[in-house]
Amino acid sequence: MRPVTLFITALWFFSTPAFACKNFTQFPEHIWGSTAGWWEPYRVIEVVDVRDEHVVAIVKQNFKDKADVGNRVILRFMSNEKAHAMCARSLNVGSTYLIETMSDTEPLTIRRFGWMIIPSTHPNYDVYLRDLERAEIRPMYVEANTITYDLPNNRVILQGKVELHYNNYILFADQVIDDRNVNELVAKRALLVNPDRTSTRTRSDHLRLPSDYRDTFRSIRIEPRAVPWE
Repeated sequence: MRPVTLFITALWFFSTPAFACKNFTQFPEHIWGSTAGWWEPYRVIEVVDVRDEHVVAIVKQNFKDKADVGNRVILRFMSNEKAHAMCARSLNVGSTYLIETMSDTEPLTIRRFGWMIIPSTHPNYDVYLRDLERAEIRPMYVEANTITYDLPNNRVILQGKVELHYNNYILFADQVIDDRNVNELVAKRALLVNPDRTSTRTRSDHLRLPSDYRDTFRSIRIEPRAVPWE
């Protein structure tokens, strides 16, 4: 296999330790977007050829419309992209990657210096793939250590590091209770994170969730974690 690596600038840049590039080693635990359809630019590709000007790959998975799955596509790196002292990314023939594309038509543009060229051997690869698949097909995603169906009292109780993703909000709670008797979905000891992840966050010991949360929650299948979180 022959790698394609785009170098940042002239040799003097690399010969000076203060200006040496750095490998990006900090990867988020999950990938989530702040707008509807944020997952659409992502694809899984298998590299079949590497040229000086472009990369040829087969699309294995497309999180938008599936139109190019199985097809060969041309990938090009962004022009005039600033390196910010990051090492350029590389692609190897025969390897599979999760990529984020900057364009929707060929040639598909990808970043030289961004972190989102994830090989299938990377420890976060399967996690990111699940994140994209869940975002693509589910209106809401919920995880909890345990789920109790309290039939006599007409309630469903989720307990143990409950995590709920909906409309790009993330809810963390010790407990979420769907009480059919009073037609409420309530989170106990909860933190609600806004889509931009930086502005005001809502904390509450008893947070009554809006009706769209409640109705969507009742429309999906929820299973406990295979391995409970400590």
